[in-house]
Amino acid sequence: MDDPVKNPYISPADVAKSSSFGGEMTLIGYVRTGQIITFSLIMGVVVMVGILMAIDSGEDKNARELFLWIGVGLGSLACVVSFALGRVLRAQALSSFRNQSSGDDVLEVDDKVVTPAVHQLLSNAFAAQLVGQSVLEGVAVANAILMLLDHNLLHLAVIVVMIVGIALYTPTISKRRELIEEGCRM
Repeated sequence: MDDPVKNPYISPADVAKSSSFGGEMTLIGYVRTGQIITFSLIMGVVVMVGILMAIDSGEDKNARELFLWIGVGLGSLACVVSFALGRVLRAQALSSFRNQSSGDDVLEVDDKVVTPAVHQLLSNAFAAQLVGQSVLEGVAVANAILMLLDHNLLHLAVIVVMIVGIALYTPTISKRRELIEEGCRM
């Protein structure tokens, strides 16, 4: 009984064309996955801010200014760390790709199945994207909590900058193609 579980409602040809769940991953599949995660991270921040604003009551003016400076400082640091770390991870992914690929790894059509070397490059780029987005999301949520504590709506400015930063990481077909092409330039 070494057979894997099979879905009786799809044909083997459909499984081979699938962009996930055991099928071959396409460039569009990688991009769509990244876009979904980006949207989820942004929505997590927005929902958290909404919930914290809804339960916000009372005011403590003693720590108000300190909390704002902490939030702004964290936001500034997160922007630098997120984008610097993203660049470092991207450079490592390109270096790894160049070491293991040949010039034949460039995709010609959006729906072509990616080669193993391109798969590794896209996986590494995806990891870099998630790390960068997670740093920004964490600071956005921290600012939402600080806003709850000090009732200062200036934290919303930091939160909006963090959300914009998360959105800047959103993958597109053209961004991923540029990454693959850059990797093929040796």
